[in-house]
Amino acid sequence: MCGRFTLFTAPSRIAELYGADLAEGVDPAARPNWNVAPTSVVYGITASVPAAGNEGRYLLDRYRWGLVPPWSKAKPDASRLFNARAETASSRPSFRAAFAHRRLVVVADGFFEWQKGPGNKRRPHYFHRADGDVLSFAGLWEEPAAPTTADGDRQELPTCTIVTTTAGPDMDGVHPRMPVVLERDAVAAWVRPGSDDLGALQHLLGPSRAGTLVHHPVDPRVGNVRNNDPGVIADVSNQSTGARRTGEGAGEGG
Repeated sequence: MCGRFTLFTAPSRIAELYGADLAEGVDPAARPNWNVAPTSVVYGITASVPAAGNEGRYLLDRYRWGLVPPWSKAKPDASRLFNARAETASSRPSFRAAFAHRRLVVVADGFFEWQKGPGNKRRPHYFHRADGDVLSFAGLWEEPAAPTTADGDRQELPTCTIVTTTAGPDMDGVHPRMPVVLERDAVAAWVRPGSDDLGALQHLLGPSRAGTLVHHPVDPRVGNVRNNDPGVIADVSNQSTGARRTGEGAGEGG
């Protein structure tokens, strides 16, 4: 499950890291978001449309987190389909077409998971890469029902979901599932258009290798999306706050 994450690296820096071009309308110095929740605007990497001079490059664009299938008439789907299980993403009707044809990388600096404790109390933990790099989450996307106006202007953002898998060793028993974290050399294979080899794509969707992620406990106030500041990722290991029930965790998707 992945229902909250952070993104404080600027789009201009993300574009530099991936060798990507910024899509029209992307602010290169967009404000950081320390508490990204479903239906928020997120940033995704896709393969650029082939054109002279940009072969092999990527495109960084904005997406609304929470996939809305093209046949869905219920926008509330966006608040439910923020995760897609790796085990069923290629076959579930909500994700099947996107898995085959519309894959992206959702960029994050870290993510939160809630660990259940005695008395149904839950304590949030913040996970991030041990090497300090940004995270490349495997994701799927869909065009909006009404992508442009009559004048050709963008009316709604495309929507996306983050693929989750069984927990790897770095989760330390905090949660039984985790987002699929792609290594940089797997990004090209994942975002390449088409569906030549779904089996090879499925092979990319396992848990990350031991040592990829590190984590620490954080204050339960991260459970409230209104708390959006650097303090939500502060390590509280040495504080005697104890585990408190938040009731506002990341949901039960993925």
